[in-house]
Amino acid sequence: MKKNILLILSCIFCLGIISCASKKSDSQVAYDENYDYTLDESEIIHIAEPAANENFVADIDPVDLAPLFFLRKSGKTVKTREVKTVGFVPRTNALEFHLRDDVNEVAIILRKAERDKILKACKTFLEQYESRTLVHQKVNRKTAYFNSKCSVWFGLLSPVIGCERNDYYVNYEFIAKRPYLLICFVPSRTTSDGGKNFTPKVSLYMSPSQIRDFMEQISQEKLEEAIQDIKSKAYTY
Repeated sequence: MKKNILLILSCIFCLGIISCASKKSDSQVAYDENYDYTLDESEIIHIAEPAANENFVADIDPVDLAPLFFLRKSGKTVKTREVKTVGFVPRTNALEFHLRDDVNEVAIILRKAERDKILKACKTFLEQYESRTLVHQKVNRKTAYFNSKCSVWFGLLSPVIGCERNDYYVNYEFIAKRPYLLICFVPSRTTSDGGKNFTPKVSLYMSPSQIRDFMEQISQEKLEEAIQDIKSKAYTY
């Protein structure tokens, strides 16, 4: 019996030694391959990232941006409207901002194509403003700089009902003898619930100085700049 026990213990001991030797050998093989562990600290190696396009910048979660400042019409004058919840969505290259409008929380989503149209209208307005060629006119779609569609969502507590192709236009309006740029989101039939509701009308006004700030804030260059540090951490070896 004792001989059998000694024999079993000897076998276990031998197997343990073989196993350790095998692991050591595997480890040496893995680390002996052609890997370079002496990289220059000044050398930056980038991990391959998906190619960017108009509807995609990077595979990164949304990032918060600085507030946007608009105006709202109040009787025969205007009042400040600060939009604190502003985000950039790199995966769709979209600017999204939330604001409280009457009883609803409203979310407006602008893809790059729409931002480009708005920026062009902003530039035209400023040129007309500086050359004093703006004229009094009816404020509607027919006289607008352009008409287009974007995604608009709303809800009492959070924006859960919406329209993926909500009508909107950009125009200008004289208030107290001063011209202001107007971005007007027109009530449109909702698409999230089979068209049972209409989105609320939202009117955003901007003065010339606010327009200049707005143009800088929503430029593609500025938006991509906001995620450069994150991209560097995400795609650097």
